[in-house]
Amino acid sequence: MPPQVQIRLPSGQTLGRPEATVHLNLRSWSSLRHVRRLQLGGLAQEYVEGRLQLQGSLREVMAAAANWLGLPTHRRRWPDKALARWFSLRAHTRHRDRAQIQFHYDLSDDFYALWLDPLRVYSCAYYRSDGLDLAQAQQAKLEHICRKLMLKPGERFLDIGAGWGGC
Repeated sequence: MPPQVQIRLPSGQTLGRPEATVHLNLRSWSSLRHVRRLQLGGLAQEYVEGRLQLQGSLREVMAAAANWLGLPTHRRRWPDKALARWFSLRAHTRHRDRAQIQFHYDLSDDFYALWLDPLRVYSCAYYRSDGLDLAQAQQAKLEHICRKLMLKPGERFLDIGAGWGGC
């Protein structure tokens, strides 16, 4: 069984079990970025530069790192759900989400007309034959999807995240 890990954030908040045998004490928020992205090289640099403190035997630290990377399958097992939830709660506030939506989507139709097809579909296109332009390839993609879904006359599908939607 892999060693249990506890993370102490720069704010003093801890994530993980108190009985853990490996403790990561983050003295800088920059260290958290490396934890989140599974960047052992970045964590090593944080450690060398004094922004990260490790407690536990070297054997357990190495076992925790191997488990973290999910070796050999690279499936992430650590940090656990507590860290993911903390990131989500910190990242998603009404104010921050509203600002992100405005930044990405509150743009004029004229802007999108510069690079999207007339249906304003911005996912992949399906060039089923040579010589199709973007608008034709987008229409071909929508038709291909509808055929695969075996839609009957009058039925529709909703493709969230693909643009304005095609008719």
